Amino acid sequence: MLRINLIEYYKPPMKKYCLNISWMFTLIACHFTTNPIETKLHQVKTGMRSNQVTSIMGSPDEKIDLGNMQDTLGNQAHMEEWLYGENQSIMIINDTVNAVTFNRKKMREKIEHIIDSARNTDRSKPFSIQPDL
Repeated sequence: MLRINLIEYYKPPMKKYCLNISWMFTLIACHFTTNPIETKLHQVKTGMRSNQVTSIMGSPDEKIDLGNMQDTLGNQAHMEEWLYGENQSIMIINDTVNAVTFNRKKMREKIEHIIDSARNTDRSKPFSIQPDL
């Protein structure tokens, strides 16, 4: 009579499962790993002074001096865009944070879409921004 040890027969191959589990942990770790620049950028808030930004972020990778602007009331404002990493920026107006952008490319695409929508409108009708499709 043939006796089969059911535990040995149904025993899963451990090597295969260990590899699958290690791949699963690797994928989870990669998913939750964040960009260190973005992590710091979340600490920067509108209204902060530029020296507070440099204490959090360090010096920007590049500064774009946008020059002096004048509003309709005649007030002067000096504008700079500070670039960090490949795709993040901070808009500084009169030494104060005005905007924090986590994805410059996407923001530029939105602005271009708004401009294109404005150009394509019938001037005799009220202006409205066309939604993204």
